[in-house]
Amino acid sequence: MDDTAALAGWHTIPGMSTTVSVGSGRALILTRFTSETACTDPGGGWCSIRILVGTKPAQPYEGTDNAYLNASSTTFYVSTAADRSFGPIGTGKYKVRVQYNTNGNAELWIDDMSFTVQTVAA
Repeated sequence: MDDTAALAGWHTIPGMSTTVSVGSGRALILTRFTSETACTDPGGGWCSIRILVGTKPAQPYEGTDNAYLNASSTTFYVSTAADRSFGPIGTGKYKVRVQYNTNGNAELWIDDMSFTVQTVAA
């Protein structure tokens, strides 16, 4: 997603989703999302991300109160990262995806992304 996005609500970032399987027993899902990011808004908005496991957010999660990047009136490109965890969970397949939300009149530019998902025994 190397273009500017200014859409209301949560949106899945293209290419930033996968499905993981948990075999027998219980596991934690550990995630890391990194990107080159810019968030602009002369009025002082911010840009948020969340990582969903199925339909539930991985932790920590504070809704749109969590600023992945504060907006500025000029464009600054920075490296950003978010680590999240979920569980413990039982046997099954789980869709894991990264979503973004812009707050205020913020516009998000995001590129050079990496999304890592691991399962570890709980």
